[in-house]
Amino acid sequence: MPLDTTISYGDLTGKAESVIRDFLSHGDSGYAFGAYFLWTSVAFQAALNIGRAAVSEYEADKIRLKALLDETRQG
Repeated sequence: MPLDTTISYGDLTGKAESVIRDFLSHGDSGYAFGAYFLWTSVAFQAALNIGRAAVSEYEADKIRLKALLDETRQG
């Protein structure tokens, strides 16, 4: 079943970050990690379809979102 391709990579990433932050603010770190891992899969495929620059952006976003999750585990 094909995914809806009308959402942009930026919108997908922004929504994922919002969901992750919301889960973290409610103490639901397990759900936040789940949202992160789902995003990594969907966003990587989207970036591959867009091109090399998008893959670079994905790598930077992946590091940034992972750092957000790591902050909560350390804090």
